[in-house]
Amino acid sequence: MIRFNDRLKALLERAPDSFSLCGLEGASATGEIRIKSPQSKSESKISLSIIEQDGRIAVLESKPSTRFPTCCPERHINPGGTFCLGLNVDLAEVTASAIEDWWLLLEEFLYVQFVVDQTGRWPSHKMLSHGAAGETHAKALVVASRLGIESDYEECLSGREGWVSELVTDYLQNEEICTRKSIPVNQISNRLMTSAEAMLPQRIIGKKKMKKRKRRRLLHRLVALEVLRARQERKFWDVIANHRVECCGTMIECPLQTTHRNRELEQSVKRALRVSQSH
Repeated sequence: MIRFNDRLKALLERAPDSFSLCGLEGASATGEIRIKSPQSKSESKISLSIIEQDGRIAVLESKPSTRFPTCCPERHINPGGTFCLGLNVDLAEVTASAIEDWWLLLEEFLYVQFVVDQTGRWPSHKMLSHGAAGETHAKALVVASRLGIESDYEECLSGREGWVSELVTDYLQNEEICTRKSIPVNQISNRLMTSAEAMLPQRIIGKKKMKKRKRRRLLHRLVALEVLRARQERKFWDVIANHRVECCGTMIECPLQTTHRNRELEQSVKRALRVSQSH
């Protein structure tokens, strides 16, 4: 059984040369990590706190909001300032490879934060949905990879029209019909399935083990996962908005921007009313 603080000690013992330990007290360590800035040979130092909580490792800025927002789901910074390095990346199991991966993910995460500072966008190839939608997204990516259509699925995720998006739309329309008629099965029209199969890479179509029935089953599963992912993503943002999380204003596109603008407008109206009442 791994004892209290053993995860943190093991993590610090295998820290890369870019990290300098400044202090260690109980289940909390502070230190600085050097990250090379994008399009620059210079390095930036970031002060971090690494904490072991409930058998998990969390990392955040030593003084939240010094370099990055205190909370920004689009930048994968959780409420309270802890960094989301990926799915289940919390060192629940401590191995040498897991520790090495953790440090690499942290360095990559911080590098991407500098990229986001310059662009206002999270790189699409490093994007994963939030909350429970992240698990579903990961499963969908595996299915898309098996079908050889990763770029087509990414096009669907970005909101652009394409044949995968058309399958999703058809799935939802048929789901509505099935719900209305109490039919317990969702279907995608045979016409769309046939045209979708034609979009698969020839290496997939030509695979002896990838029979037509299996291809269609995988296509159907991909669409079902995408529908579930989109719903889970909407639910995540609804919860965030209900908790009145403020938009940090650092991203070009953010579901919280509308809420942020509405609150700014509300405050402006209140200020104008106060001024008018004082005269």
